[in-house]
Amino acid sequence: MKKLSLCIITALSLVSLGILTACGVSAAPKEAGSAQLPNPFIPCASIEDANEILGFTAAVPSILPDGYETAAIAAVSSSEPAFVQIRYENGEKTITYRMGKGSGNISGDYNSYEFTKTLEAGKNTLTCSGAGELIYNAAWDADGYTYSLTATDGITENELQELVESIA
Repeated sequence: MKKLSLCIITALSLVSLGILTACGVSAAPKEAGSAQLPNPFIPCASIEDANEILGFTAAVPSILPDGYETAAIAAVSSSEPAFVQIRYENGEKTITYRMGKGSGNISGDYNSYEFTKTLEAGKNTLTCSGAGELIYNAAWDADGYTYSLTATDGITENELQELVESIA
């Protein structure tokens, strides 16, 4: 008799749970609303728009490796330092360039690479990380600003030097 009562109670509980779920009532307590951080990147139609948001004139490269074109420009004014980000694309390949007031690495690239070395480009000393013959990340400070370049497929030392020397 106890087994029969236990089976009936279990069956009724499962049926009740099924009815409540079908009516949109959950048996589990709902979590409090989750909060998301706002996207700090403000899309810009031009570098002039980014300059206006940031309050300084961003220096941009005039020479890019073959096939790369400007894909997106954004300003980030809510971080310290505030910076401009320009994404250049060549098919699936991407180079991300950042410039901001201050000093320190603003690349956002926290990968480990085969090597890290310094490289001269014009009057700038770059800290570069890469693998094989390619550089994937470069960062440097100059004249009160900090700069970074991150290349998803890497670029050669010569391409990096030409690009950095063209920044004006």
